[in-house]
Amino acid sequence: MSGKRKLEAFGFGGVEDHRAKKKVLQSASAEISCSSIEDENSHLTNPSDITSLLDFSGLTTPEDISSRFEAVAQELLCNSTLAVVRNGTRTDLEILELEFYLQKAGCHEDPFTHGSVEQERTGQWYFHRSPRRADTSQPGLPVTAAGSYRSGSRKGLDLTFGGPAAINVLRLSGASSIDDLVSRVWDYDIAALSPPTLERNTFMYLRRVNRSTSSSALPTVYRSPRIGLDLSNSETTNSITHPRVVFVVICGPSLLVDEVLRLSGASSIDDLVSRVWDQDIAALLPPRLERNTFMYLRRVNRNTSSSALPTVYRSPRIGLDLSNSETTDSITHPRVVFVGKLYRYFTRPELLVSKGRMQTFVGLYTTLRHSNGHTEDSLKLKRELCKIMGLKEQNVSKYLADYRSGYQDGELKSFVGPSGKGVCQSVSEYLKMMGTLHKALQ
Repeated sequence: MSGKRKLEAFGFGGVEDHRAKKKVLQSASAEISCSSIEDENSHLTNPSDITSLLDFSGLTTPEDISSRFEAVAQELLCNSTLAVVRNGTRTDLEILELEFYLQKAGCHEDPFTHGSVEQERTGQWYFHRSPRRADTSQPGLPVTAAGSYRSGSRKGLDLTFGGPAAINVLRLSGASSIDDLVSRVWDYDIAALSPPTLERNTFMYLRRVNRSTSSSALPTVYRSPRIGLDLSNSETTNSITHPRVVFVVICGPSLLVDEVLRLSGASSIDDLVSRVWDQDIAALLPPRLERNTFMYLRRVNRNTSSSALPTVYRSPRIGLDLSNSETTDSITHPRVVFVGKLYRYFTRPELLVSKGRMQTFVGLYTTLRHSNGHTEDSLKLKRELCKIMGLKEQNVSKYLADYRSGYQDGELKSFVGPSGKGVCQSVSEYLKMMGTLHKALQ
């Protein structure tokens, strides 16, 4: 099996402490390439880099959290792939788009975040479930009990994050919990700087290693066109810009899950998690027990030259509005505060045309205005938006007109509660809402 595709929409999410801190990162675009593998471990790098980035426990200000979002997005969009392994073939999915969702009591209480108890452990895959009523009987942020896996077009995939990823130590040690690790496996011997004093089969300690830094000790890496690809599809044209001449983009979190199921040979999410993965949903390492099929985040070594890395852009997240019945038109209401946050990170905006184009426009417009100092009617601003998004000037002019209409004349209450339903289904109404929102929050 060989090939390469672009996937749009795969996500991440999680909680550090379900009473105090909840976090979700969602992404929406990836490229797939397949290759045969002999030893999957040989393709792994030390996961400590991404593991430390996913630990938000020490962050206490919105500024620190925003900076960490950017660092994680850079790592995943530029240096990582979603690797699906089945029967000796690895398929790499290059991430093109992702979104963050975070709840952390006292400093970042994003009401759009899922609050499932299942998302408490860092570094695990979480397939979206139907929510149940939140538990509001306890102090702190509400936590929802997860129902069955979502189906149809509501499917989605998250990566949990928040606290230290102790789960990796548990998996490598064959322990079912921290208590099992310390009491049964380690027999309460928690020394870290030397092997155990009593004979044990399983233990962990810090060990110094001497690695060769000579470039001659590293293998030469070669490149070639991918195997098995052609242009025989009936919809392909002879244009050099046709997607099949370059790659294929699969858009949307639900279609991503469908692709993961197909690559894994599973009939459903439940079949994948329970039968194929044997309930092992760890995302940062290969499985603890030998399995033919699994999925993990794989770090790729790309040219460190800034010119070789894709530009990472930001925008508001897709599908969010103010239609919740509890939302008010107060500028301090959490949904008003967070609905327009630039927590969607993406590369190659000209490819992301199936979903999120209006969010992309808002993000690029905001960034270009602030970073480059363009005036709102600047011809240069319009041309940059056309170039980055691959739009015609008349489309950009229409987007700008709708945004300015909301900014100049819009009233926030007209987008709140029942009045706000369906806003995300209309480009014009969404842009008017964002213009109104930006004016209100100034």
